[in-house]
Amino acid sequence: MVKLQAFKWGALSCLGIIITFTDVLSAAGFQITDALLAVGVEAPKEKQELYILCTIILLAVVFGFSIIRRRSKIELSLTDNTDTEIEFGDIFDESGIIVIPVNEYFDTIVDDRIIAKNTLHGQFIERYFKDDQDPLKREIQKGLKSQTATVNNTRRRGNKSRYELGTAVRIDREGKSFLLIAMTRFNENDRAEVAWDEYTRVLSRLSDHIHTHAQARPVCIPLMGSGQAGVDTPQRLLKNMFITMSLNRKLTLPGGLKIILNESVRDKIDLTRIKLELEHTGS
Repeated sequence: MVKLQAFKWGALSCLGIIITFTDVLSAAGFQITDALLAVGVEAPKEKQELYILCTIILLAVVFGFSIIRRRSKIELSLTDNTDTEIEFGDIFDESGIIVIPVNEYFDTIVDDRIIAKNTLHGQFIERYFKDDQDPLKREIQKGLKSQTATVNNTRRRGNKSRYELGTAVRIDREGKSFLLIAMTRFNENDRAEVAWDEYTRVLSRLSDHIHTHAQARPVCIPLMGSGQAGVDTPQRLLKNMFITMSLNRKLTLPGGLKIILNESVRDKIDLTRIKLELEHTGS
């Protein structure tokens, strides 16, 4: 339905533009015959209008289909002071502030039990601290020193200090700045999860953190909640993540915001639909 609406909008918009353009040319004394000759077409006078009509319809259809094709990148305004790009790619190839969702303990053990290797949390540690995790542990402890924690002495492996969801710490490594934010907690079965109301609070706190830390640098965030947490489908997650963060009207990011989508969700996210829905929501 959304794609049909997009096609109709694109085709009708194109028709309107072409008709207006031809009216202006006619008013200026530029005739249909002149238009046909300009593109190398000679047609009998009685068929000239038919030729032009067919051309207009063809252009409108082509433009309509171009609107509904799947895109790899879109641009939107998150707030009055922040422009956003949403695209597919590898977030670790980006510069500026890179947001990494982690668990409530800020663990550093990548063993596919506490931290899975295929999560951004695990990939971050494997890429930058695989051979020596002590510097990461020290930076996390230093950054969280002023934060209130609950000690879980029954936990056998991993860190014992548990922090409120939405707590964040900045880690600098190899010329990049990473903002680790607690997004998931462990349930009784040691499975990482986050409830919807907790998820929205994390996003709200994240917008405050990046407003403080970004300065003039771009901020890159992943599609949060699409991994082990499994909050919702990628399509709905992206839309709701954007809307939730846009509610922070004071959010100002001169360097812009990028939402980087992993290639694994390319078939599950329609950026054309996202753009249409979000522009309609913001209008």
